[in-house]
Amino acid sequence: MSAVLESLNIDKSFFVQFAIVIILFFSLKHFLFEKLLEVIQNRESSTTGLLKKSKDKEIEATKISSEIEGQISTTKSEINVEIKSVKNQLLSQKEKEYKDLEESLDKDYAGKLNSFDKELEDNFNVIKTRTKSLATDLVDKITQ
Repeated sequence: MSAVLESLNIDKSFFVQFAIVIILFFSLKHFLFEKLLEVIQNRESSTTGLLKKSKDKEIEATKISSEIEGQISTTKSEINVEIKSVKNQLLSQKEKEYKDLEESLDKDYAGKLNSFDKELEDNFNVIKTRTKSLATDLVDKITQ
């Protein structure tokens, strides 16, 4: 074996260097790679945990949003019912006021119409009596 090593120009320093590399590899593996792997795993687990928390928060926000929308819908329907009620009350009140005013105006109109008819009849009777007296005066003047 020594002849093979000499033919390849390999001396004892090669084995020393090989041993140093192996020791360096295991030292780096223990002090660097394992710590680096641990840091990467911790970061991944915290990221996964944060993603899960954010999903939970999103679900909670969606639930709250749907509850609020339900409350808004309920409030809108209650307000619409109340508005319709107030509107109907106002309409009935205004209709009653309108009918009362219409009745008052009808009574006023009927009273004034009766008054006008009476005045017209009185004037007609005055004219009739004056016509009779004028006719009598005329007949008297003609016959004289």
